[in-house]
Amino acid sequence: MGKLLSGLTRRGGLFLAAGAVIHAVHTNDMGAMGRLGRAMPKTAIVFVVGTLALAGVPPFAGFVSKEAILGGVWEAGLRGPFVLLSVTVFLTAFYMFRAVFLTFFGARGAGGHPHDPPGVMMG
Repeated sequence: MGKLLSGLTRRGGLFLAAGAVIHAVHTNDMGAMGRLGRAMPKTAIVFVVGTLALAGVPPFAGFVSKEAILGGVWEAGLRGPFVLLSVTVFLTAFYMFRAVFLTFFGARGAGGHPHDPPGVMMG
């Protein structure tokens, strides 16, 4: 149950942050985004923290849940699934950090007037 709740929380925050970015720049093409870290600092923080958790970086909840799953598979002697899961963890971290760097720190500037969402949208 803890894995489910931590996963839903991580992904929920990432989806909300992604929605805020798409709403601000009017596109979901990451190649057309960039340099949003300064224009949308609160959104960038939420996205980076969600990415760190999803990537399984300690001390975030994603590390604890991924470590438990990988450890259980290893202890069960399931080498093939362990390798497959390890590759999947690496690929997930890779594409999430790619999304962070392209969107918030990339060389291209996003069009329009990007801004953090108003308080009513942030809760």
